[in-house]
Amino acid sequence: MVAVPLLGLLLAPMAGIFTGLVFARNADKSAAISSALAKSQQNTQLAIAESQQTTQLAIAYRNLEQSREIANRQQETQLKLAALNIAYQARLEERREDFQIGLELSRQQFQERIEHLRFGQQLTLEQARQAFQLKLNSLQHQQQLEIQEFIQSVNLAISERNLDFQKWRTEQEMILQKDLATYNRQTQFAIAAYQRETAFLLPQVHKIFENWPLTLVPAQILDSHHSNGVVPMRVVISPPEVDFDKFERSPNQQFPKIEKRLAEGLGQFLSANYPLNSPTRPTELLDGAWESKRFRGGASIKSLFGMLKSEPMLILESDVDGDYVNFRIAYWDGGAETYSYERIISRLPYRDILYESAKARALKWKIETRDKLLAEGMSLEEINQKYGGDNALNLGIIEEDDKIKQKGINIPRNYRVNSDDWDYLCQVLVSCHCLVTGWIADAHYLINYDVKPLLPDVLSELLTDESALPVNEVVQAIVSGYKELFKAIAIEQPHTIPELALNLAKGLANLRDKSFANEMLDYSIQTRLNLNL
Repeated sequence: MVAVPLLGLLLAPMAGIFTGLVFARNADKSAAISSALAKSQQNTQLAIAESQQTTQLAIAYRNLEQSREIANRQQETQLKLAALNIAYQARLEERREDFQIGLELSRQQFQERIEHLRFGQQLTLEQARQAFQLKLNSLQHQQQLEIQEFIQSVNLAISERNLDFQKWRTEQEMILQKDLATYNRQTQFAIAAYQRETAFLLPQVHKIFENWPLTLVPAQILDSHHSNGVVPMRVVISPPEVDFDKFERSPNQQFPKIEKRLAEGLGQFLSANYPLNSPTRPTELLDGAWESKRFRGGASIKSLFGMLKSEPMLILESDVDGDYVNFRIAYWDGGAETYSYERIISRLPYRDILYESAKARALKWKIETRDKLLAEGMSLEEINQKYGGDNALNLGIIEEDDKIKQKGINIPRNYRVNSDDWDYLCQVLVSCHCLVTGWIADAHYLINYDVKPLLPDVLSELLTDESALPVNEVVQAIVSGYKELFKAIAIEQPHTIPELALNLAKGLANLRDKSFANEMLDYSIQTRLNLNL
């Protein structure tokens, strides 16, 4: 009993020692185990890495093998497809040849059958043909008249139907052309209205007013409209010398002021033929509107156009350059984008006209006065002294000049002129103004309102004195002008040209020379034939 506790006392320290040894051993084992585990883990990772590398190499090799295998299979497939295609083409060609052969055989067989049937039925057909011919011959005489009547009725119906169609087509084309022309005119009028509204909004309007050539301000022209909707064409005269020039200018002592006589002559012509209250051809003569000859030429026209482009305007400009007269016109339509400024007469030697008048006056005095007084027994000296004046002096120059010319000598002579000769020159210029204004007015209202020309009807009234103007040359120029106008109209309304030319021929028929009327008549017929009317 005693031994057991002692043993327990001895064993307790030993147990502690062993416990420490165990703990130490366990610690050593733990370190060894940890070291072993670390090595094992490292070896495992190396093995895994080697395994992964090996696997990747195997996979890459496998992929390479598969790619080669797929490429080989694709190549084999392409070869097989090519072989199949060649075989199919060969087979198809064989079938095509067989089909052609069969088709040729079938055609030959069909042709043989046709020939057989034709041979077999030839006799029957010939008999039937002969019987039909006999029957036709028996009826031909009786039905011949009926057939001819039927053919004639059919031809007549076709002709009438064709004429009706042609007439209808022509009418429709004319309607369409008129509608197009109306649309173009309405567009032009709309542009003119817009220009009229914006004329005073121009930034340079004040600068324009500084060089404004008219006594009227633009508003007085822009605001003067008429209830019938037809804006009259305004006509302005710019004479060689303005009667009341705003700026002091040295007048041309050799050329008198003729503004009033130009305005009076042109005003009478317009009032009789193109009056302001006309519903179809209204014109408004703004006589006395030109303020000064300081404003002239293209600069003044451009200034007027800048403010009045919405209004149809005609400016008749004439000036004197030494012994010559120049005559120009400017024209634009309402709403136009630009204007025309043309020379009508360039360097007209007005002294030649004065001298021709003086010579005609002297020759008339010789026949009507001098020769009759000589027959009464009065002496030549007394006649010249009492009744001769300028006429006697000019007649002496004429007779002397005739003697000199007979000897082959041509010397320019100066004749004495008076107011009658200047009136004659003024009448020539008035006639030029009337002719040009009438033609421009005709062109303006024909293009914009389809109003037929009027000037040809009054030409015979304007060209009464053949010594004043070369009638044939003037008429030829007018006819040529109308032809050019017709060409412009033919672009939109070709079917109106024959009628217009015919109306022109009717007007020209009033002249002494009928060749111009015949020319326009031929022109009308030719244009009608060209249109297949």
